Amino acid sequence: MVCLFETRCSGIKAETTIKKLGFNYYALNEARGYVGGIWALWNKEIKATCIHNHEQFLQFEIQDQEKGKWNLFVIYANPHAQIRDSVWPLIESKCSNNIPLLLAGDFNEIASISEQKGGSPPNIQRCNKFQSWINKCSLIDLIPAGPFFTWEGPKRHGQRKLFKRLDRALCNQNWRTSFSDASSKCLARIHSDHHHFLITTEDQNQSFKDRLEQLQTSLKTWNKEVFGDITKRKRRLLNRLEGIQISLDRKYNPFLDNLGRRLAKELESVLDQEEALWFQKARCQWIRDGDRNTRYYHTKTISHRRRNKILMLKNNSGDWIEDLEEIKRTIVSFYKELFKEDLEQRSISFPVFGWPSIETHEWESINSPFCPEEIKNVVFNIGGSKALESDGFPASFYHQNWDTVGVRFKRSQEVGKYLGVEIIHGRKTKCKFSHIMDKVQNRLAGWKANCLSMAERATLIQSVCSSMPLYHMQHNMLPKSVINQVEKLERAFLWGSSPEKKHCHHIGWNKICTPKALGGLGILSLREMNMAFFYKLAWQLLTKEDNL
Repeated sequence: MVCLFETRCSGIKAETTIKKLGFNYYALNEARGYVGGIWALWNKEIKATCIHNHEQFLQFEIQDQEKGKWNLFVIYANPHAQIRDSVWPLIESKCSNNIPLLLAGDFNEIASISEQKGGSPPNIQRCNKFQSWINKCSLIDLIPAGPFFTWEGPKRHGQRKLFKRLDRALCNQNWRTSFSDASSKCLARIHSDHHHFLITTEDQNQSFKDRLEQLQTSLKTWNKEVFGDITKRKRRLLNRLEGIQISLDRKYNPFLDNLGRRLAKELESVLDQEEALWFQKARCQWIRDGDRNTRYYHTKTISHRRRNKILMLKNNSGDWIEDLEEIKRTIVSFYKELFKEDLEQRSISFPVFGWPSIETHEWESINSPFCPEEIKNVVFNIGGSKALESDGFPASFYHQNWDTVGVRFKRSQEVGKYLGVEIIHGRKTKCKFSHIMDKVQNRLAGWKANCLSMAERATLIQSVCSSMPLYHMQHNMLPKSVINQVEKLERAFLWGSSPEKKHCHHIGWNKICTPKALGGLGILSLREMNMAFFYKLAWQLLTKEDNL
């Protein structure tokens, strides 16, 4: 099935264009001017029925011979947030049943700030709202292979300004269980500002043997649908011809006469197919025109089957063996000897003289730091039309303006990471530690609360989620908003709550964070752990002055 969005085509022009594409069936939601438009195109091999046509999505019921029925949502969410928000409750109401379902398309929304690069900072509240909707529907994100960002914003001064992951595929647990080998892939972007998105329900890394087995099944189905059982067709045609000929002997009928001629031609074709079938099975090197002696081909086939058996075998001593068990042991022994590892030790000699060496002054030159003059020589040796970096400026620009840009040959935008932690300058804000919230949220999204017991949810929070911020707490005082948000996610997961449907919290969070010996669940209090790490640093400053 092929799905297209933002078609900018409607009415008769849309239907004419779809018919030219050569698909057997289609369902569409016409564009309104240059806004919207969803096309879904498929061939007769796919048993699909469109059961709901909405301006922002198409819902299909897919009938799979092996997996049974499942639902597909082809989604193009409206770019305007207010209109887009109205469709999520409608889709959520259709996700409440236990039918396997897959949602794919352009959601025009991101689930975390890590799904955007460049531009203005994303709206964290909208990210959390969309992620909460995914969790409430118990959906699993099919992370695609290939480029992570699926949409690229307009150019600014020759550079791409904004990258977002707007296109995605989501499925529920039943669909993921039925299609365990399914995967998604983000393909190359050609003309559109969106990347093409490919979803496959079968394993693409199958072995050659598995592919041949699938081909065999498809060929059998094709043979049955196109040719049918040749023996049954032959028997049926012979019976019909016999009946027609008996009727014509009694009384001539022009209709039966013409029908008999057509059946005779069809019988000729069936006999040719039967001859070709037995010719392939017999593996003959020749065939005579018009000779349909299938008895000969039967005999050849049986003789080939007998030829595939080993009746006698000569062993290493030159004796012929007829016993079947002895033949098996001889074959196994032969191949064990053939493929056994050769443990013979081989001497390896190295030349004492003749190894190339590096002189002392060459070694010092290699290890010496780059000086500004060397950098200038390298830049001026680059052709004037070549580009140095991704800024789009040719090397001639640097040649002519070296006095201005030479000192700032390469400016560091960020200090980077040290031991896996971002080196932060200035004030510690919630945005700088948002990756911690994203990690916790993504981990909890993979474990659906309604599939786990209370004890299992508490164990998951204690062993996995609460330990994620600990490394950052050892040297940073996390903002209260970050700690409150992480603990809010943990509380919601523990009690099975969501922003739209809150469950009663029977016990206060302070009581839950107390040790098990005192009646709590032993979940770490992040604020107290953060303070404990800083007390540890203060103690080390007082007792281990040499470690500074």
